[in-house]
Amino acid sequence: MFKTADLYDAHTDEVHVVAPLFHHFGGARRFCGPMATLKVYEDNLMVHEQLKEPGAGRVIVIDGAGSLRAAVVGDILAQRAKDMGYSGYVVNGCVRDVADCSRIDIGLMALAANPTRP
Repeated sequence: MFKTADLYDAHTDEVHVVAPLFHHFGGARRFCGPMATLKVYEDNLMVHEQLKEPGAGRVIVIDGAGSLRAAVVGDILAQRAKDMGYSGYVVNGCVRDVADCSRIDIGLMALAANPTRP
């Protein structure tokens, strides 16, 4: 078992650390993988498009411009990502359906929860 700090020290050129302003909303507290990046603003159409591709363990990183006005991921997209083989999401924005998302075995980190649809 590695300590996080030791693992980071051994691989500083290979890893990136998520700033501590993100909160866990998914059922998996630990997740990793190559990134698939998306830039959206209060819309999740590109997330739906990304989920047409097999995940192969990737993490979907969504730059939602930090918007707190509408969620871009909820339980349906969380379950679809898990079913397609993604390991999780990191969302610079909001998520919804947090009780249901917490029961899905996928990583889901975001700034906050907001029940509003995009």
